[in-house]
Amino acid sequence: MNRIICVVLILLSVISLTSCAQDAPSWQEQYDLGVRYLSEGNYDEAIIAFTAAIEIDPKQALAYVGRGDAYTASKKTDPALADYLTAIDLNTALEDVYEKLAELYIQIDDSEHAERIIQQGIEATGSVNLQEKILEYHRPTPKEGYPKTERRDDSDGGYSAIEYNAYGNEEKWSRYDASGTRYYYQEHTYDENQCLTQRKDEDWSGGGYSHSISLFSPNGRCIRQEYYYSDIVEIGNYIYSDDSAQVVISYSQTQGSNLEYQLEYVHQMQSPANTVKVEKAGGNSEITAIRVLEFPPENNWEGESMYFKNSQSLLFYFDSSGELIGREQQPCSAEEEGTILRSFLDSYNYEMTQ
Repeated sequence: MNRIICVVLILLSVISLTSCAQDAPSWQEQYDLGVRYLSEGNYDEAIIAFTAAIEIDPKQALAYVGRGDAYTASKKTDPALADYLTAIDLNTALEDVYEKLAELYIQIDDSEHAERIIQQGIEATGSVNLQEKILEYHRPTPKEGYPKTERRDDSDGGYSAIEYNAYGNEEKWSRYDASGTRYYYQEHTYDENQCLTQRKDEDWSGGGYSHSISLFSPNGRCIRQEYYYSDIVEIGNYIYSDDSAQVVISYSQTQGSNLEYQLEYVHQMQSPANTVKVEKAGGNSEITAIRVLEFPPENNWEGESMYFKNSQSLLFYFDSSGELIGREQQPCSAEEEGTILRSFLDSYNYEMTQ
């Protein structure tokens, strides 16, 4: 009889424990409760609910994110940072958590950690949004005393008027002669990071008129320039290698509809600086010959000119159908070894290696 009573008591205990286990809230239920409290602005209750969810299953990253959000809303920065960091340790794909962490670091004036955590997020997720966030941290802020206009007097009685934007960068620049007549104008365009993207020049000096447009990449290198004078059009394009060790400069000049000539320079921007010049001859886009000039390492730059020694010239001949019909190798002429004006190189923000 006693044995029967013991068995019954054991069964009742098991049933009771099972019933309690079934009645206990799950991780998801506690998490959902925390989300509800958070949306209602009841941050203390939200923290309690998210903490309960974490105690049930400490491997659920979203519970730490929710509690971090409740701490953030309660102005409790340190525990919020701790929860967000734990969340991305558990799940590196939580893109928005990297941004939340960065914002908290910015609030406590720790921009170094903010940028570092965003960079970590970019590496973990490849997020374009996080890449944009990095740019935001480097965007300039307006300067005190700007925008403004400045006048600079010249020794010949003329003057320059320079307009600066709110960030202290030159935006418009006009030059006037002694009579007050404007003879030159330059205008700069910048992107949201205040990187120069375009420059326009207009020149009325000498009784004529010319204008040019220069385009720049985000790192400040000129990638294209167009120059217009009367019916002459000169165009230069610049293509840089990924490591910026080489630039290919393509240059053409047309007069009216006639292609006068095309030039191509391949410049190694590291010492020794070998440069190859390719000249394509032939009007109206009909190429009759291509000359390749190879310049050895002992070239040097001096003032506005470029000098080369011991250069070789390869001349390729084509017929009217474009078929190669001959080639010739010969030393460069004295003129070719002499000064080659680099007017198209002067305007560009890449450094020519001496």
